Amino acid sequence: MGTLTSSQLSALQTWINQNQAANAAAGSITPIQAALNATDPSNTIAYNPQQPTFGPGGLFGALVYSDFIVLTSAQQNYFLMLMSQPSFDATNSNIDTAIGTMFNGKQTLTNFGALARKGTVFEVLCMTSHVVAAGASGQSLYGYQVSQVDVQAAIAGSY
Repeated sequence: MGTLTSSQLSALQTWINQNQAANAAAGSITPIQAALNATDPSNTIAYNPQQPTFGPGGLFGALVYSDFIVLTSAQQNYFLMLMSQPSFDATNSNIDTAIGTMFNGKQTLTNFGALARKGTVFEVLCMTSHVVAAGASGQSLYGYQVSQVDVQAAIAGSY
């Protein structure tokens, strides 16, 4: 068994039975693994547990001053307008495009990505199934890549 808990493997088994039953029946592990590690189509955000503050405070902390001062006045105003909101949806294509354009190739964009990113199918599954607790080895599920061993254990009900 991998490092996943029995609750996580149970949620994984349910998802496989609902979404990948044909591949499971055929013993095709690799496509199931790939589907679970792909970005979830819902664009749900997965938060980095090492950066629990995501919002204006967390974003200001990730902002590199030298990246900000070279922005145009309009870009600075747009960024400050976003920061004045209690929260915003970073998956919104307009916001995502604007932030990506303003900070393209800059450390600030890398820093923002470390705060949160679009979750994988597996991360979203664990969040919606309420089995996000750390696995048996104490690791967080943020960034966890489902292994073939995990898929095989879930299919076999070995948990």
